[in-house]
Amino acid sequence: MDTSDRINLIEALLTYITSPDGPEVERADMALDEFGFRDGPQSDFISNEEYFRARLRSGDDRSLIGLTEHFRLRTQFSEDDTSMWEEERFRLFLSFVSENASFAVSLKSALSYWGIDAFISHEDIEPDEEWQTVIESALSSCHALAALLTPSYHASDWTDQEVGWARGRGIPVISLRLGLDPYGFIGKRQAIRLNRNLLEDMHPNLVPSCKLIVDTLWKQESCLPFLQEAIVIALAESGSWDQTRMLLPYAERCEKPSDSVIERLEKAMDENNQIYEALASPISSNKSLLPRFEALVERWRPHQPSLQDWDDLPFE
Repeated sequence: MDTSDRINLIEALLTYITSPDGPEVERADMALDEFGFRDGPQSDFISNEEYFRARLRSGDDRSLIGLTEHFRLRTQFSEDDTSMWEEERFRLFLSFVSENASFAVSLKSALSYWGIDAFISHEDIEPDEEWQTVIESALSSCHALAALLTPSYHASDWTDQEVGWARGRGIPVISLRLGLDPYGFIGKRQAIRLNRNLLEDMHPNLVPSCKLIVDTLWKQESCLPFLQEAIVIALAESGSWDQTRMLLPYAERCEKPSDSVIERLEKAMDENNQIYEALASPISSNKSLLPRFEALVERWRPHQPSLQDWDDLPFE
């Protein structure tokens, strides 16, 4: 986002927040807090407009766009309808031919462990919805697209158009080689090579394949902020020790997430036994993972000295 775009977006948000149709001041403040905006100037004489302008200017581009989506404002940065996506997840559009639908369903389920919501049209579209409109909205709002390159992929009327749509948006397109080499625009990037036998197995072990996908997305700069936050949230909601062990190394590589996400992880450290009871190894290990969580939170949010701490410091 260049400087002019940023100014225009701040002014659009400011106009909405301070308008009669906007949120109450308390709700607007809460939204800005959750999206990481700094506190504004405190004065009994400052106007709401000056106060909120100062707060909005403190946010980064991602926070501004996120706040715009939260308030459902239509701007040049607004995404289309996102109702087909699970909230707080990384959005991955799966492009595939119908004969591989069962594999796509299995892949979608496996990717959810990493906080990735994979869109697969035949399952994610309600029967009474206009399916093409929903697919277009999913393509317009996904963070990345993964093409399942099976031998019949290129013969479809739709798959190449899906890839072209994603390329036109400038989002990452990754290819999963399942018997077909990348071609055209997707031929410029090296494909993730998967075993074609996965297509035949009714209950494939897709963890290694998902890890390759996550590692590939991790290298995409535009994906990283969304992917990292989704992984930390998935870790806080972990449903097993295996999931905790799988996600913690990724979280340890993450930049600082929003304060609300850190708080969720801290709460999970006290309340989710899949975290506070998790061990470093699935076999013959009594080493707890909790110290690594504590170190992670400390790195993201270093301890701030309390008044008592200051009283205990030696002064000459």
